[in-house]
Amino acid sequence: SAVGESDRNGRPWVRCEAPPAVSIEEAPLNGRRIFSAVDVSASSDTVWATLTRYESLQTVVPSLVSNQVLARTDQGARLLQVGGAKVLPGVTFTAKTVLDVATHTTDSPLDPSMLADSPPQHASEAERGHFFRHLPLQRGRFPQPEAVPGLPFSDITMQNVEGEGD
Repeated sequence: SAVGESDRNGRPWVRCEAPPAVSIEEAPLNGRRIFSAVDVSASSDTVWATLTRYESLQTVVPSLVSNQVLARTDQGARLLQVGGAKVLPGVTFTAKTVLDVATHTTDSPLDPSMLADSPPQHASEAERGHFFRHLPLQRGRFPQPEAVPGLPFSDITMQNVEGEGD
């Protein structure tokens, strides 16, 4: 990771040079749950500032072809994004979506009614996979944030806007 870099306004940001760990889990009705994680050598404030600088997400998310802020809210933004992936030499798949993004912190956590069911705390990876493959996707319901109990946390939820995108 390149740490200590700044954008043109002098705000610190993080560029991850190593690819993130991505997990895509099948869900009923051809649905998918996508989880991503990356280790960086930067302060949590710098990482949070980078992830919530919505106007420049395409500079830190490698698969974003374009990214536009349509509106801002008290807790986040509505974004128009086009993602791309090379599927064959010379062939790139692209898809457009509109996302509602909301931030949640220790001071403004996800409401418990927004949390999806979770597998038992000590479930194996195989048991977790089986659980999530059979758990239907529900609008407005998100996985329990991964956090060390007792420490402050920050989480970002993203949900597509119905009827928008490809």
